[in-house]
Amino acid sequence: MRLVVFVRDDAEKAISDVDSGSQATGVGHVMANKGGVCIAFKFWDTGLCFVNCHFAAHVGHCETRNSNYREIAGQLRVGPHSMDILNQFHHVFWIGDLNYRLDFGSEDERTLAPQRSIWDKMVKQILDGEYKELLHYDELRKEKTASRVLHGFKEGEIQFPPTFKMQRESTNMYDQKRMPAWCDRVLWRTLQGCHVKLLSYTYCSQILTSDHKPVSATFGLTAYALPSSNSGVSNDSDDKRWHVRFTSLRAKNLRASDINGFSDPYLSFIGPNLVQRFHSKVKYQTLNPVWNPLKELPTLVLNIFPLKRLEKEYLMVQVRDHDSRSADYTLGYTAIPLASAVIAFNKGPLETATFRVELLHHGLPAGTLEGGMKLTWERNVIKRRSRIARELIARTLSLRDILRRTVSK
Repeated sequence: MRLVVFVRDDAEKAISDVDSGSQATGVGHVMANKGGVCIAFKFWDTGLCFVNCHFAAHVGHCETRNSNYREIAGQLRVGPHSMDILNQFHHVFWIGDLNYRLDFGSEDERTLAPQRSIWDKMVKQILDGEYKELLHYDELRKEKTASRVLHGFKEGEIQFPPTFKMQRESTNMYDQKRMPAWCDRVLWRTLQGCHVKLLSYTYCSQILTSDHKPVSATFGLTAYALPSSNSGVSNDSDDKRWHVRFTSLRAKNLRASDINGFSDPYLSFIGPNLVQRFHSKVKYQTLNPVWNPLKELPTLVLNIFPLKRLEKEYLMVQVRDHDSRSADYTLGYTAIPLASAVIAFNKGPLETATFRVELLHHGLPAGTLEGGMKLTWERNVIKRRSRIARELIARTLSLRDILRRTVSK
């Protein structure tokens, strides 16, 4: 399995932070036949991720294909390895031989080699261009609608014939060994606030060397070249920075990780736009935690200075389950856009922005995270706290020395 990304010569300097990864899902988790490969990079300041995958084959293995997706979405890692691939890039393009078939709900029609009469009827519908009728039976559409696979991904309207199983050296002849199906697909997903325009979605009938016809898609999107993270950096001794202060925060319908049907969730904020990783307090035995913003949530200190850049930034968040006896377990991932917080700040320093984002676990819904936040421009609270701590220690040592001298007298 291979994935190649070509870039025009005049755009080479726009590419940075190139990374790649793979996740095997085949027998014995061997990469040779089934799984996914990934290439991710930045085009100027826009994160792009491309995933090519090959799911389990044959009629009747829909759930295995769903499982392949969950495994790839949940375990394939590029970029910050603490995050899944679906919540750290502005745009994710998911392509490949997904192997989803047409499910007519009949055992006779779901056999490996279809009945000739059924196959003939289906091929006639294809030749007559009756794609919409056949797509009612498309497994991928059914599974996506039920949020069992590729949740949140979009696909263009299919206006081309099934791409499998073709007779080699033929442009439009199907092989009777299998029922025709749209196995080869292109889908995409964007972070909240990002946009992609699909320009074309079609197949390549003139490729004759395979029993699949390749598909192609063309997209249009805006790639941002933003001010440097350090432009506008504070040079005074106060080390002023942007901070994110939450005014409210709650999660709903989290996954249960304990045997009693509850979890002990806490939030972990990570990413290169933060000066360090931040954690909330643990909320015990609940699937719908509410954090007190004054006592249980951290003030996030950002590593980004230009306000224009903050408009395109996201807070990467893990919701984790605290376990005192073993490693903490991830309940879900998400990304909170900071654009609304910048808009609120521009209206007035006391304005608050609200947000609601969906959590994903292995690429499927895992609850929601919602609340309010505001941006503040102030002295670095981490350094301020460190300075206060040092001053307290110094005062304590000074008092101890005074007491010693008093006692010795």
